[in-house]
Amino acid sequence: MDKELIYGEISVKGMKQFAELEPSCGKFMDVGSGYGKFTWVMGSFLGAKEAYGIEIDKEKHKIAHRHFGGNYNKNIFFKAGDFRAFKDLIKDMDVIYSMECINVFDAKIFYFIVDHFP
Repeated sequence: MDKELIYGEISVKGMKQFAELEPSCGKFMDVGSGYGKFTWVMGSFLGAKEAYGIEIDKEKHKIAHRHFGGNYNKNIFFKAGDFRAFKDLIKDMDVIYSMECINVFDAKIFYFIVDHFP
């Protein structure tokens, strides 16, 4: 595994912009979290009290959990599977991020979408 894929750069500018948009992000979810680096940044440096990464690719999920979750970071959690299977978790989030649709959603709007569409 190329470590650049796991530990690749996340721009300081992007982190500052996110912190300005969501200054009090208590519970954060990254849908399509890949190798988990953005979830890790949110849980480690940008103040999320709980950060969840949801990844459908089981191999990426295992790598994310091994490098950034579990015993290393008590507030960072990785789940494997389709994000629609985590409706109960989704409705508790303050912020939901998805690079797949390049957007940050209000968690209540995202839950409505997940709850009302297959």
